[in-house]
Amino acid sequence: LHWLGDMFDPALRGYWGSDDVDAAMNTALGVIEAHAGKVDGIKISLLDREREIAMRRRLPDGVRMYTGDDFNYAELIAGDTNGRAPNQRHSDALLGIFDPIAPAASAALCALA
Repeated sequence: LHWLGDMFDPALRGYWGSDDVDAAMNTALGVIEAHAGKVDGIKISLLDREREIAMRRRLPDGVRMYTGDDFNYAELIAGDTNGRAPNQRHSDALLGIFDPIAPAASAALCALA
């Protein structure tokens, strides 16, 4: 799933049924919880570190949070020790910029391993 915020396109305001971000988050989480066995994860692009972490903490076990936050990217993928399950402790990396540089990024990550 993808939640692209209205800062990227104002026409996306209310995308999850409400202009209120917290209410929209509850709706998105309800959909995820109802179909957790079919949902790999959700990418949120809200550019709001605290909201992303709050949503990540509420994800069902095994459902991944993919970050689209260009400003807090490193911190969100580094994660922390909070959260009941491993998927609630960090966000997975998923930025569009990596698509064209995937081969070079892959080689760099392999060299670091």
